[in-house]
Amino acid sequence: MKMFSGRSCRTFFLSAVFTIFFHALSFAQPAGAPPCAPSTPPGNSVCTATPICDFNGYCGTTPSKSVSAWQALRNAVGTCCQSSIDCFTLDNDRYLKFVPSSNTIDLNVYVYNCQKPLTTKAIQIAIFSAADCSSGPVDLKYCNMQMNQQTAPHNINVNNLTPGETYYILIDGYSSQNCGFTIAASSGISTGLTADINQNSTLCAGQSVTVTASGGSGSYTWSGDAGLSATSGATVTVTPPSTPGSYNYKITSNGGTSLCPSSSEYNFTINVQAAGGATPTFNQIGPFCAGENFTLPVTSTNGISGTWSPAVDVNTTKTYTFTPAGGGGCGSSPTTTMTITVNQKVTPSFTNPGPVCSGTSLALPITSTNGITGTWSPAINNTTTTTYTFTPAANECANTAQMTIVVDNQITPSFSIPSSVCSGTNITLPVTSDNNVSGVWSPATFDNTQSGTYTFTPNSGSGSCQANPVTLNITVNPTPDVIAQGEGICTGETTNIPLASSVNGTTFSWTYTSTANVSGASNGTGNSINQTLTCSDLTGSVTYTITPSLGACTGTPVSVVVNVQATLPVTITPQNSKICAGMSVPLNVAGNATYTWSPATDLNTTTGNTVIATPNSTTTYTVTGTSAAGCTGTGTVTITVLPNPDASFTATPATGSAPLAVTLTNTSTNSSSYSWTFGNGQSSSAPIPPVVNYTTSGSFEIILIASNGICQDTAKTGIIVFDLPEIVIITPNIFTPNKDGANDEYFIYTENAKTVYVEIFNRWGNLMTKLEKPTDTWDGGNSPEGVYFYKYKITDLSDKQYEGHGFFHLER
Repeated sequence: MKMFSGRSCRTFFLSAVFTIFFHALSFAQPAGAPPCAPSTPPGNSVCTATPICDFNGYCGTTPSKSVSAWQALRNAVGTCCQSSIDCFTLDNDRYLKFVPSSNTIDLNVYVYNCQKPLTTKAIQIAIFSAADCSSGPVDLKYCNMQMNQQTAPHNINVNNLTPGETYYILIDGYSSQNCGFTIAASSGISTGLTADINQNSTLCAGQSVTVTASGGSGSYTWSGDAGLSATSGATVTVTPPSTPGSYNYKITSNGGTSLCPSSSEYNFTINVQAAGGATPTFNQIGPFCAGENFTLPVTSTNGISGTWSPAVDVNTTKTYTFTPAGGGGCGSSPTTTMTITVNQKVTPSFTNPGPVCSGTSLALPITSTNGITGTWSPAINNTTTTTYTFTPAANECANTAQMTIVVDNQITPSFSIPSSVCSGTNITLPVTSDNNVSGVWSPATFDNTQSGTYTFTPNSGSGSCQANPVTLNITVNPTPDVIAQGEGICTGETTNIPLASSVNGTTFSWTYTSTANVSGASNGTGNSINQTLTCSDLTGSVTYTITPSLGACTGTPVSVVVNVQATLPVTITPQNSKICAGMSVPLNVAGNATYTWSPATDLNTTTGNTVIATPNSTTTYTVTGTSAAGCTGTGTVTITVLPNPDASFTATPATGSAPLAVTLTNTSTNSSSYSWTFGNGQSSSAPIPPVVNYTTSGSFEIILIASNGICQDTAKTGIIVFDLPEIVIITPNIFTPNKDGANDEYFIYTENAKTVYVEIFNRWGNLMTKLEKPTDTWDGGNSPEGVYFYKYKITDLSDKQYEGHGFFHLER
């Protein structure tokens, strides 16, 4: 902070106008800005707000990112918006407080020398009162969140203040901007004590000066060295001794506010010069960092004005010459010089800790190897290679620096070794993995007689990460066998050859060979051979060769023989008929033999090639045929008697508004196929049809025909559809994604909406997410608290589109 002597804290009531200049304190102020008086820094919170006792040079700075405001204060300033997506949020708030003497004040705000470019918003200001300094409601009197850095002032007018009440000034850097600020009094207010003489003035020996005091309480006391014409009153003539030298005087005025009770002083010095002029004297300034702006004072500490040369160079150490202005009443003063040191920026250097293995504890030093302090960004990530940026502290004359820390991942060796082999198979365990990791196995060799576990341990590597060990489980399967036995059957009969093995889990396949007069055999797989064989001669045979398998393991094949003897073929037509109750079906067997049918139930006769069956329930009939040569054979047929179908269903709802989704429940019995018509041009053959949607109003008839394949039945019902309902849209204004199970997700509630499309933005206009259907929600992710904005497009059931936008608060 730049400090000036001869000033003291003056106490006053704010009554009309004061001016705030924001600037970096080590830089030059804009024209018209007063110098800094000794000042207490702004408070870190409302409870520690600094009382303003002197608006004629109060100086402070906005700090690094930190927020102390309670939620009600954040909510109050959050209503101050430049646009629908850019609102007042706190980043590095600091606080002053004052007591006004009238109900209106005017502020002129100068924004100057902030860290970010001129086009960037620099300062946010809010003026408010609060009964409690750390909680409870806030009465916001004024806010402005778009003060850019510029030389012209931003004017603020605040009304409806209560004289004698305490008010707070919140000063915040937009998006963590760092700025300095100076508060200076202007006309029209009850100011601190001042006088119409410079605090360091020059007179020639024997001269006098008339000094008039103003501000303060209006009552003044004068004291100091000899030469005062009076010790009280607003105007006094000062005639200092004629001996060259410096003479000090003080004006005192008691005053103050409830915040700042104090006694104000105005001190000034008169330098008496003899003929010939005095040598100008200056307080040394600097050193500065290259590129840092500074100005040279045009008036010396002993009151001599003049000019400097050469022009200021902010990048190089240089000596400047002060030339006093000519024509002084006491004679000309000599020139003087001042050397301003400009230090060049240093590049911080660091020792790179990488490469490191993923998950390794990692820390970055806050001081470089060449002594520069600062901070790193982004946050340390020990799972992936990252480039970090070092930003020197504000008091360092240094450049930013970057360092990339390589993070390696551990390697897991991979092998192309089968997990299952047959007994006797040889496997060589490789000492180098498929991805080029070398190591050793335990046990070292493969045992092909039994299952086992084999562990590969990588050799120690030279990199940052040691490869992981790998364990393989290799199953050794036993050699399977087959147990089977041949048999003899009659022609037309089915073989029954069970297949077994002494090894559990064995599967079987077979091939066949047969004599030319036997048919019906085929290759196959399974746990038994069940094939119907027919012999066209008196005798024949089939040989089955059976191969056992277990996984990839194959055992020794075994052959069995089936001998086939001739029998009388008997075939009944039709086979396995289905009829409805009360129907008849003729049964016929072809051939020149004698045939007997059983049972006799519901048959018109029990002998002959053809009978008529009229069963009341499902019945199996057997016919036995005997040829003239004495060969016998039998045949069977099952007549399935189906109950008559009964078509029925329910429709829910039977009435409603369009679009109406009707769910159909099929309650039909004794049916196997269905035919639906819905009265809206649609149909279905599904047993349980999909939900039927009626999009227009009217009356519709649903018809169901249920069939069992033989007979059918029909059922009907009516549907009445009304007009479409109106859409409902509800937009919440807050949500709290703190995973407490309540209000954790943000969404726009709708009823009777066909489509929903929502976009959510942060206050900088960045798209956070999209909600593209009615059930979509946003859980907030890692987004910070604050105000967010939404835009939506929603269509109702008649395709009419609704658009809207707004904002909501995210609180955790």
